[in-house]
Amino acid sequence: MDPQAPAVRVSAGPSLTRSRETFLEYWALDRYCDQLAADPVVRPWLPVTIQSHLSFDENAAVVRHPDGPIELSTTEAALVARCDGRPAMHAAALDLVDDATEMLAVLDKLAQRGIVRWGVDMPYNPRAIQVLRATVEAIQEPVAAERARAGLDRLEAARDAVSEAAGDPDRLAAALAVLDSEFTAVTGAEPEHRAGQMYAGRKLCYEETVRDVDLVVGGPLLTALAGPMAVLLPAARWLSATVARTYDDALRDLFLELAGDAKELPLSQFWGPAQGLLTGSGRPADRVAVDFALKWATLFGLDTAGPGTRRIEIRSADLAAQVAELFPAERPGWPGGRIHSPDLQIAATSAQALARGEFSMVLGEMHAAWPTLDCAVFVDRHPDPESLYAAAAADIGPQIRPLYPTDWPRYTARIAPVLGRTDEQFRLCRGTWRRPGPAAADHRFHLDGARRRGGCGGCRWVQPAAG
Repeated sequence: MDPQAPAVRVSAGPSLTRSRETFLEYWALDRYCDQLAADPVVRPWLPVTIQSHLSFDENAAVVRHPDGPIELSTTEAALVARCDGRPAMHAAALDLVDDATEMLAVLDKLAQRGIVRWGVDMPYNPRAIQVLRATVEAIQEPVAAERARAGLDRLEAARDAVSEAAGDPDRLAAALAVLDSEFTAVTGAEPEHRAGQMYAGRKLCYEETVRDVDLVVGGPLLTALAGPMAVLLPAARWLSATVARTYDDALRDLFLELAGDAKELPLSQFWGPAQGLLTGSGRPADRVAVDFALKWATLFGLDTAGPGTRRIEIRSADLAAQVAELFPAERPGWPGGRIHSPDLQIAATSAQALARGEFSMVLGEMHAAWPTLDCAVFVDRHPDPESLYAAAAADIGPQIRPLYPTDWPRYTARIAPVLGRTDEQFRLCRGTWRRPGPAAADHRFHLDGARRRGGCGGCRWVQPAAG
């Protein structure tokens, strides 16, 4: 975007695509990690870390868990203290037990109890394979390293063959068939995930491309857009502010109901009941949505339009006073509520017609309080990702990110949010999770507002002061 430029400027390069890259799906890499963890030769050399929702008090030999402390034996505590995520941790811990077999048995029991995670800790984004490769290459025992490397080499070679076959349908079909067979041979798993399911169905790989075109949107187009946005954006801000206020009230009422006369409540006792306010029927958000729709009907006069009305024409400039009355909000409901993403489609017969002002704009939908650009697929393709990181930091600032389960059907590594910097974000989790990016697991958010390192065991939900 350049306000000083003409309406549109298009520069097409010599090729159809500027870049093309093929990725293995996260679920496929996860299956390979499971295979490594099940291999008795490789498993002892994989990293061991304390589960990310726990913290370890070495002095008390206690693991802090949201549901209460877990006491450890002297040997268990000594081992947990060395579970720092480095490969071959056990090589440096043999002085703690009589032999490696005993030590591995203790680690197995700790893993079964959910205290430690034993295996490859991949970030839930397209960089997962880089972490997997680095973990495999760090294995120092030759036989284990070769076994771990061999399967990954086969998968990557088959993926590369798929990438090289682009543009040749017959060759591509053959390469995909080879990838399927290689995956099954290496992991023993079927080469598709949740077959036939909407959103969740996945094969083994996907391709990302960038069109070889530069498009600059200039002043005349931005000016034409400003009028409608002056209606849409205040409404989106009102929506975020109203949702925030409604949930503040609902969560406070739930706290008072559960806590009674107490001023504190363990997070583990609050978390489950709070989910009912976010899912299912009768959510606070549903009431806000009904009110929101009624306000739009009033704004556009839908409640007074005659039967059979198919088209209503309104000038955005004529709506300013009514928008201010219907959607009063001095500020967004939360920092991320500053950013809204209009799904805007611009129709013109050509770039030249667009430059002459001969175009129509259609709003498909408005993603309120959600910067849809904050997805790995977009950020990783951007020519200057650092500028996006800087813009997100300036516009939004520190954020609280929920950590979604890796098996949530509507969530994939491709659309994982990646714009927030790890040193200015809090990760809100409950239960085990995979880290969203390298080094991003350093900070946890405690609901008393404190920053601590090493997990959120012992969180307390403290009743906020009035106001």
